Amino acid sequence: MITVYHPGGWFFYFQNTNLGGLQMKKLFSLVFVLVFAVVLTACTSNDYATKIEDLQQEIETLEQTLEATESNVLALESTLAALEGDMSVLEEQLNTLEANQYDGTIVFTLDNENNTNTVEVHFTESEEKTVFELLTETFDVDYDESDFGVFLNGIEQMHTSYGNFISIEKNDVSLTTGIDQATYEDGDHFTFTKSWWDEDAKTLNDSLQLFLTNHKDAFISESDYFVLTGLYHLDPVTGEAETPLESANDLIKQIIALRSQGVDVTSHQEALNDGLEMGHLYTASLAVLALYDYEHFDASLYLEMINIDAVESASLDTLSLMTLALDALDVEDQSIMDEIVNRLSSGDYNHPYGQNSVTYANIITALVALDINPYEVNDDNVNLVDQLLSYQTATGSFMYTNAEDLMFSTPQSFLALTALELYLNDGQTNVFLID
Repeated sequence: MITVYHPGGWFFYFQNTNLGGLQMKKLFSLVFVLVFAVVLTACTSNDYATKIEDLQQEIETLEQTLEATESNVLALESTLAALEGDMSVLEEQLNTLEANQYDGTIVFTLDNENNTNTVEVHFTESEEKTVFELLTETFDVDYDESDFGVFLNGIEQMHTSYGNFISIEKNDVSLTTGIDQATYEDGDHFTFTKSWWDEDAKTLNDSLQLFLTNHKDAFISESDYFVLTGLYHLDPVTGEAETPLESANDLIKQIIALRSQGVDVTSHQEALNDGLEMGHLYTASLAVLALYDYEHFDASLYLEMINIDAVESASLDTLSLMTLALDALDVEDQSIMDEIVNRLSSGDYNHPYGQNSVTYANIITALVALDINPYEVNDDNVNLVDQLLSYQTATGSFMYTNAEDLMFSTPQSFLALTALELYLNDGQTNVFLID
């Protein structure tokens, strides 16, 4: 009989038989493996128990740390509340001291659409300051002077543009005089509000703001050259130098995007110019807009492509870009320009691909470069601007026809509306020309 013991107290045995030596060895090997496995399992269980204890200890430590942190936060909040209370008391004391020092107080409120700023201003009668003088001492004011008095162009972040002005109320009643002639006494309240006299201009402004609020950052991160070009004129973005891209099409877009961000693109223009091949008129026109200010650019190959047949046969999108390229090159071929004007302003567009936002956007961008007001050009008895705006979604993006299109329609429509905004304020505008 063979007996095998385990340190845990158990044992087993084998009854001796007539097994041969080889079989007996195999039997011993199996017994050894079984014993080793059981011992290993016991040891592993002990390791798990130790790990569980360690983790439980870590959890307890973290819970203690969390409790301490929460206690500190509560203490800080209590301290902050106390400081805010002290500040309120000090402000009241300061107001009392100022009231004793000054003869009176008037209130200025800037109502800039979604942003309102109200400030109390104290005055001394002996100084005999006008409301306008008190205003300029309190805010950064942009204004013009004329024979009719002072005209306000802007106060702090409230700026006027085409279609609006700064209206002024005194105690909720519109002033009947200029701000420099207004009288006041203690307790008077003057409110300055941006007011619109042109509803089309207001609609345009609202459309641009809707896009900027909801989509600007995403298009900046994508380095969209249409949007960055528009932002150069409205809200410039600063960029960083990049290695020129290899593809000519990508390089064209890169040049336009970087230039609008204030980056020197001379090396990029050199790379494009050295390998430039004039192909389709649309791409060739875009290349001109990337190279128009490069001193070594020879536009003769492009100009050889421009003739009456090209103008008559080009799609409206290509014709619009061609118009901007010719304007950038200061081309003055009257017959060519007359035919372009006729096609773009006639309103007889046919729309081989159907009415869509991209075509309307491109036509608008070209028309303002030709000094033609898009509000005065109709398609299906609706002016081009209203046609384009009919494709804008509630978030400020644009549909191509009936579905949101962030790749083409949205950036090109934004650029067109930017060009229109510039046109209304400054006249003839080629939005691709960067100073």
